[in-house]
Amino acid sequence: MGKQLIKESVHSEDFVVYILDMNVGIAEFRQNLKEYLEKVQQGDEISITDRGKVVAMVTPVKKVRKLDEMIAQGLVRPPRSTGKFIPKPIKLKDGATVSEFISEQRR
Repeated sequence: MGKQLIKESVHSEDFVVYILDMNVGIAEFRQNLKEYLEKVQQGDEISITDRGKVVAMVTPVKKVRKLDEMIAQGLVRPPRSTGKFIPKPIKLKDGATVSEFISEQRR
């Protein structure tokens, strides 16, 4: 299988956790796709290489909503209230159509 390099390690008084960075050539990745995808499902990240240069990364799917990710990045703010806003229905004049109402609003 692919070459595994120690990316970083976390030390504690009782144990050491090694985080591995796995580099795999395109051909080997293709031949052993199922095994590599099982490793990714277990949390490993795999770097796909072409002639020794990394061209892609295969990482586990994050189960984070896109909105939560954008909030964490500071791109959007969460809503201030959790209540649902439902606008009141528009009352039309007797016999008026929605198209007429919209035309009137644009004047």
